[in-house]
Amino acid sequence: MTTRGNDGQYALVTGASGGIGLELARVLAANRFNLVLLARSRDRLEDLARELEAQYGTKVTIVPADLSEPGAAQAVFDSLSDAGVQIELLVNNAGLLLEGRFDAIGLDEQLRLLQVNIVALTALTRLFLGPMLERKRGRILNVASVAAFMPVPNLAIYAASKAYVLSFGDALSQELGGHQGHRDDIVSRCNRYRNGSWHKSWEPARHDDHGCKDGCSRGISSLHGGKAGPCRGNCERACGPMDQVSTELAEAGVRQCSWQRPRCLRR
Repeated sequence: MTTRGNDGQYALVTGASGGIGLELARVLAANRFNLVLLARSRDRLEDLARELEAQYGTKVTIVPADLSEPGAAQAVFDSLSDAGVQIELLVNNAGLLLEGRFDAIGLDEQLRLLQVNIVALTALTRLFLGPMLERKRGRILNVASVAAFMPVPNLAIYAASKAYVLSFGDALSQELGGHQGHRDDIVSRCNRYRNGSWHKSWEPARHDDHGCKDGCSRGISSLHGGKAGPCRGNCERACGPMDQVSTELAEAGVRQCSWQRPRCLRR
């Protein structure tokens, strides 16, 4: 699957060193985007950059950064601005998950989750949205969760943080819909799994089959047409191994980000 009109445009993917973020990077590279890949692990980013450059001829910039650190989002924005890198597509994929009773999890860990899942996502969106508004063109894909739709005991903070991502993205897409001549699409992608769980590193556990392989592609492609806003669900069947699951989610994500208006995917 190839989306036209992406040659030379830069996409920034957070949490790109593994799982869905890694597969999003691969699908975007296949769609002729240049990439800025952000994660904590420099080694894994360098390995991915070499892979994408060799396979697709993609121009890749790596940004080793920890979004749990206050000010990290501003530092990323400033460094890219100073380098003259114009981000056309922002993919807020990085996230943390803590499982257990609320009173059994350390406060520092809880605040770190909120910093990554909410504060850094909000900051990156606000920082990169400004130039998009000036250009009257840009796209943002936020990775949420089916947990955004309900309270989840033992995942209380995680579920609440994803409810924020969904509500924030939906409201922002409606706000920006009133900007005449402006092409900025905001989509919140909600992925869900059965018969499995998420690791704390935000990589899906291994599952039973490859039922949701095209999920990430749908996420990107849903900006092809329709209505901006949340894209609910996708993995309603038991899912396959992590690489197959992530590939499908990445391809759905890439299809969600064309120049036409996005549509909500409902399965």
